[in-house]
This record gives sequence, C-alpha cells and structure tokens, in this order.
Amino acid sequence: MTVRHRLLARQLRRVGIDPGGDLGEPLVRLLEQVGETYVEHDHARELLDRSLMISSREMRQLHDELARAAASELARERDKLAAVSAVQAGVLEASRDGLLVLGRRGDVVIHNRRFAEIWAIPPEVIGTGDGQTFLAHATSRVVAPQAFAAAFATVDGDATRETEDEVALVDGSILERYSYPITDAQGGCRGRLWIFRDVTSRRHDVEQLRELHAVVSAQRQDAVQEARRWRLVSEIAAAVSTCHDHASLLARISGALHRHVTFECAGVFTTRGTELVLRAMCGHDVAEGQRFAWDVATWQRRARQGPLISVTPDDVAAAPVHTMVGAMGLDEAIAIPVLGAGELHGLFVLGRRGRFDADERALLEALAPHVGNVVANVRLHLKASQLLAARRSSPSSSCTTCEIP
Repeated sequence: MTVRHRLLARQLRRVGIDPGGDLGEPLVRLLEQVGETYVEHDHARELLDRSLMISSREMRQLHDELARAAASELARERDKLAAVSAVQAGVLEASRDGLLVLGRRGDVVIHNRRFAEIWAIPPEVIGTGDGQTFLAHATSRVVAPQAFAAAFATVDGDATRETEDEVALVDGSILERYSYPITDAQGGCRGRLWIFRDVTSRRHDVEQLRELHAVVSAQRQDAVQEARRWRLVSEIAAAVSTCHDHASLLARISGALHRHVTFECAGVFTTRGTELVLRAMCGHDVAEGQRFAWDVATWQRRARQGPLISVTPDDVAAAPVHTMVGAMGLDEAIAIPVLGAGELHGLFVLGRRGRFDADERALLEALAPHVGNVVANVRLHLKASQLLAARRSSPSSSCTTCEIP
C-alpha cells in the first residue's frame, strides 16, 4: 500500500516506515483513516484560509472607509476650530479694551494687541508668555504698585471672585480693571479673564462737563441775580415819577427790597449843614424831622470808600446812626450814601437784627447808585416844589431862605 497524503507519508518516514512498503492490513486501515482525517483537516483549513482572506479583505475595506470618514470628520472639525479661532481672534482684536487670560498656574493663555498697547509691553516681555513677567512690567507703570499687585493676589485665593476697581498710571492715564473667573461645564476653574479699559479721555470729558456745568450754573445764577437787580432797579426808578415825598419814596423802595433782603426798619436822612435830618422812618416808631449832629468829614470819607457803609452799635465814628442802631436793638445797619456832585446829601438806611449776608450785601451794592439817585431826585423835586410855591405866593421873592429838604 502506498500512503497518498504527503504530510502523513512524511511523518511515517520520520519514524522509519516506508509509506510504499507492506505495512500489514491493520496498520493500513489505521493509516487510511488517519489519511482521511488529514484530508478533511486540509479541506477545513483551506476553507478557513479562504474565509480569513475574505474577512481580511472586508476588514481592510471597512478600515479604509472608517479612515476616510475619520479624516473627513477631522478635517471638518479642524476647519470649524480654525473658524472659531479666527472669530475669537477677531473679537479679541476688535475690542477697545485690553484683554488678558491667565491660566490656573499664572501662565498667559491669550491676550490682544490692545492689552500690550495700554501697558506698553515690549516684544521681549510678550515673548516670555509668563504671567509674572507681565505683572512685573505692569506694576512698574502704576501709581500704587502694592495695591495693584494685591488685587491679583486676592483673586488667587478666591477663584470664583469677580473684581472691579480703578488703576492710575504714572503717565496720568486712568484704567478701569475688571476680572472674571473662567469655568468649564463642571464648574471647575480654568483661569481668569482680566479686562483693562482706558477711561482717561472719558474722565477728562466728565471733568470738562462738570466745569462747564459749574460755569453755566454760575452764569445762570448771575443772570437770575442780574434780572432780579434790574427788576428792582426799574421798580426803584419808577419811584421818581410816582413818589413826591420821602415817606412814599421810603415805602416804595422798602417794599421792593423786602422781597429780597431781610431788615426790620428803614429810614431816609438828608443833610442840612452840619446836621442830619430824619425825613421818613418805617419799621420803628421814631418822629420824623428830628435833627442829629454828625461828623460830615468822616461820613464823606466813608462814602467815597464804597457804595455801602456798614454801621454797628459800637461804631462810634458813625454817629448818630450807630446810636439809633443800638437804641432799636439792632445788630447792623447798611447806609447807602446819597451823593450829588461829589458831595454827601443824605443817607438811605436799612437796619436788622443779625448781620446782612453776602448775597444781600451784593444786591444792595448793585442797587446803591440807583437808590441814591432816586433819593437825590426826590430831594430836588421837593426843593423845586418849594421854590415854585414861594414864587406863586410872592412873585418878587427869590426864596433864598427856602429850606432844602
């Protein structure tokens, strides 16, 4: 018998048996069965190899398809990331504020050009990418370096804290500083955003507006005061045509002044030689026509020093007005001189408890020339009336003895 299966024949030769010799019937049957088993095994292996080859080809095709899909998806994600990065960069650079993002360890994650411009950071410092180097440079440019650095230390101890303050630079610039934590979806801190806004021009504008508002308010107040003064001037000037005696004149002027100046009494005095004659008084019971001795030279000198003469009870040089002030229980009187041709012809006096304030003095100072003119005009009117009455009663008389009121 000849063993046909090559693998079986090779195995027999290894053990010293001739596959083509006489092997005996039992052994032959055994070998035939073993050979059939080998054949079946070979057939099964062939099927397995063919199945593996087919599976390998399919796996390779699937791998190639997945690789192509992954590459395409990766390209899309890369393009999307590039677009998002471009948008973020555009937003950062479009901001007028200086933006700085620091990581958890203080490393510089990102910043815009405006940040470098505001802090005048040189390229060599920017190139380090180190937050501490950035901070050291910025600290050298602020007015209060310790407080500036302390703000960074404060947020290092509280990662969730939001801050807002103001920073003054040594060059006069003013920055508003804000900081916000950067967190992930789980709430973990990933870093911190710092925003620096230059508000120097805005502050200057605010200051200019405040100054302009103050000027406009002052001008408006001046205009109101001026309008009030002119209204009083017109009322006082109208007294020339409507008042022909000292009593009506005093009532008219004091009535107009009472709306703007606080006083308890008012009086009109005219001069007659070395005497001062009380022509009218309101607010106090004093007989009109009383005559008082006074120092004409002293009053003339004080009248030339200003439009108002302040008299207090202890101002003995202002006799007899200071005596009347004390007797009436007043604290101050303001005397407005009535001048004509450089000579003192009388006084218009206001008295009050307490002192006249600055606004009241300013108003009386502005009105003083007009009050003096009105009193002088009434005085001349009364003089002219006396002259006309004297001539009518005695046409040949020159009325040289008429009293000038």
